[in-house]
Amino acid sequence: MAIQLVFFSLLFFISLAIAWQDFKSRLVSVWLIIVFFAITTGNTLYSTGWLPILFNFLGTLLYFGLTFLVIYLYYFLKEKKWPKIINEKIGWADIWIFLAIGINLNIIELILFFTGAFIISALIGLLLLRQNKTVPLAGILVILYNFFFCILTIFHLDLVVLNGLG
Repeated sequence: MAIQLVFFSLLFFISLAIAWQDFKSRLVSVWLIIVFFAITTGNTLYSTGWLPILFNFLGTLLYFGLTFLVIYLYYFLKEKKWPKIINEKIGWADIWIFLAIGINLNIIELILFFTGAFIISALIGLLLLRQNKTVPLAGILVILYNFFFCILTIFHLDLVVLNGLG
């Protein structure tokens, strides 16, 4: 229980720092991303071991491969040319945060979390587009991950078991 409390505290403060940097300047320190990655992955290793992380990594690659394909096709059809997505539409911090969160979620949690997070981010983006600002996706994701993780932990939810897959 004490380790979980330490984990939640570290995750909370690192997430606040990432969100603050992303909302303020749209840039996130590499060191904060590394610490976020280490905290989330360390907790998963402590809780479940290596094997789930390997399966989650494969699920994350598949999910984001499909996501980036859809984004790429959308901009190709919209702009009628081969788009440059990384550093123009999505930043490296966003990609590393995707990976850091994704490898700690099973496939069902991953789909639920990122679908909800992308919808919320799109709504926030609509508000920010009126002000000619980009979406601080990494900052939004880490804050939403804190809420999602707390809900799963407080209610002891294992979505794989609930769906008959575990």
